[in-house]
Amino acid sequence: MKWFIRMVCAIACVIGTSAGQDKNDSRTWKLDFFDEFSGTAKSRISDAKWRYNQWNPGTVNQEAQKYTNRTENVFQDGNGNLVLRGLRDFWNGYEYTSGRIDTQGKYQWKSCVRIECRAKLPPVAGAWPGIWTMGLENTSAWGGWPGCGEVDIEERKGNWTDQIQANTFTRNYSPATGDMAEKYYRFGADELPHETFHVYSCDWYEDRVEFYVDGEKFGQTPPYMQPSPFNGNQHYFIIQNALGGTFGGAINNTKFPMDMTVDWVRIYSMTGTGPVPDQVTGVERNSLSLTRPVIGLTADYDPIRLFSLNGCLINGKGADLRVVSGVPALIINSRSNVIVKPRTPEQSR
Repeated sequence: MKWFIRMVCAIACVIGTSAGQDKNDSRTWKLDFFDEFSGTAKSRISDAKWRYNQWNPGTVNQEAQKYTNRTENVFQDGNGNLVLRGLRDFWNGYEYTSGRIDTQGKYQWKSCVRIECRAKLPPVAGAWPGIWTMGLENTSAWGGWPGCGEVDIEERKGNWTDQIQANTFTRNYSPATGDMAEKYYRFGADELPHETFHVYSCDWYEDRVEFYVDGEKFGQTPPYMQPSPFNGNQHYFIIQNALGGTFGGAINNTKFPMDMTVDWVRIYSMTGTGPVPDQVTGVERNSLSLTRPVIGLTADYDPIRLFSLNGCLINGKGADLRVVSGVPALIINSRSNVIVKPRTPEQSR
């Protein structure tokens, strides 16, 4: 239901507090791994941070592409982005080529990380973009997939225009067991993921993984069934632009090149001690710039959603709606320079 609200935005100045967190908890996030992809046009990515995957077509999931380490498929664009480019170029006899990179052997972790990746997905034409993690396979404790563990932070089916999913796989949650843990996020018509950049992220704790788009939480895993590869096995980070296959589907050959464009990747580790919190403090999600409030704005909203000036959503943990002297007031629990973005009922989740 639509309604008009006069919103009075007040500064509560309680940065560093969080609902449900133990006041004695000293845990914070520390930036451990990052890449801003600031190289020159058509330059290669950092060998110190990334490993190229060079699988042949059909190696997994009946995918159609040959992954390569060529700058035709994986390159920095000179504008601060990584591009994973899918091509129909018949290179070395392979009809399709594309890019997939990971941090295996470069940067790995066991648990308690925040992973953020700002990206624009490829066209909806049979591409299968993924931002995800995989546990080390064939170790004595965890074996192969799915026992080694997999966390899908962003995965889009080849014909989905306005939706992505997050997922996890273990021995207990996999297609083989029929018990899946998918979580879905839908985008409004003005923010389709193949047309605009979004921040795909997860907060990974000892007992759960929480999933976010632009700072908005849209799901979390069930509590881990122990022993769990999500707090016992080493994991590494992956970005891919697959083509076709079991999830990509039919490829539209008129849509090439198909680019997945990545602005940045940031991975934080958790430091300090204390109980597992509802939300760890210490880093503003998506590095928001906090300066001043917006006061006395009147408009038509359904629902209310607050965004920073750089387009990142400020989630419900940072604001709450109250009645102040008989007037609905949105109280911002930080110094924040924000704008309000109306959404139609069709775009509401």
